[in-house]
Amino acid sequence: MALADPTGHGYGDARSAIFDAVRADRDGPTTQHLLARCEHPVTEVRQRVLQLLTDLCSDNDDWDATADSALLRLHDADPQVRRSAAWLLAAARFEQARALA
Repeated sequence: MALADPTGHGYGDARSAIFDAVRADRDGPTTQHLLARCEHPVTEVRQRVLQLLTDLCSDNDDWDATADSALLRLHDADPQVRRSAAWLLAAARFEQARALA
């Protein structure tokens, strides 16, 4: 589970590169690419990207772009995606997630 290593460096070069790119520019092209994948037609892609964004939120409180994406996915057809979206919202904008509970 990614939470065991919030730096992202314990999970391979690709994940480390994503963490480094997002940390360098949290609203930059890497983040935009990930946010676009939240609408991917394949359920597992949406779920994995939401999980990755949640892991990235440990460094970014009140990360509006990810919170907005999570809100849209709370109504996804797949329950796993909805669950991942709820975790992302809690990580990116805790007070709003708490108000929805």
